[in-house]
Amino acid sequence: MTATVRPAGPLWWDLLVHLRINFQLILAPIFLWGFLLAGGLLGWRLVVGFLAVHMALYGGITALNSYYDRDEGPVGGLWSPPPWRKELLPFAWAVQLLGLLAIVPLGLGMVVTYVAMMVLSVAYSHPAIRLKRRPLGALAVIAVGQGVLGFLTGWFSATPSPAGLLSLDIVIAIVGITLATVGLYPLTHIYQVREDSERGDVTFAVRWGPDKAFRFALTAFGLALVCIGWVLLRRFGWPTALIVAAFYALVLADIERWRRRFDPAAVRANYRHVMRLSYITVAAAFSTWVLGMLIRQP
Repeated sequence: MTATVRPAGPLWWDLLVHLRINFQLILAPIFLWGFLLAGGLLGWRLVVGFLAVHMALYGGITALNSYYDRDEGPVGGLWSPPPWRKELLPFAWAVQLLGLLAIVPLGLGMVVTYVAMMVLSVAYSHPAIRLKRRPLGALAVIAVGQGVLGFLTGWFSATPSPAGLLSLDIVIAIVGITLATVGLYPLTHIYQVREDSERGDVTFAVRWGPDKAFRFALTAFGLALVCIGWVLLRRFGWPTALIVAAFYALVLADIERWRRRFDPAAVRANYRHVMRLSYITVAAAFSTWVLGMLIRQP
């Protein structure tokens, strides 16, 4: 089953839909993990940083990617994306720049991190470079852009100081959340192999096939479990570490079950599975735990 082309709606609405704000929320755990480990507190810094990163930065980056991709089939967060609009390009940049202005009060570290992510997004999407069409290049951008820098947006939203970033706990925390991020990434392309191939984008799933994408995800999530579990054990004790470890074990079991039953022809079912895995299993559960920890802080 393939997606039907969505008819054009009002310009303002189609542009907003291309931000895919719902899809950006799957990245919330990365930001919140950095915010928590930096000792952040509930307040204006969390609100400004979170909204600027997930609505303006990630939304604008996604709209920029949509401008160059001109997707007609399902993409992350949208089974049927709006038609391509030439206005997407200035809109994508305007949204990102508004977010940049909003995070200036958070400090220089946040500004540098934000701008670095904007630059990486151009390298990922722009036809002149387009690291997206190279599987290892794309993974590197996701690892650095969404993993490392995504963590740093949370850290610098909590505090303008970089003190403590090179401690062993924090380095392993960054490695762990980065592994979880790159582990999920190949699975977000296994339902659009045909469209990516036709466009010339050699994604992980196109180059090595869905089965290796699953095995890569299992390996990355397994290593992420070890890293994040170790940090949780040192920072929060055995009960928390065991609960999160059990959660990651369920994620691994779900991915393995999906791998064994995977049907490349079931495009809609595969799309729903990866979205459910992203939204509910990964983003909602982990984000809820982090927010609970923040609320419990004095």
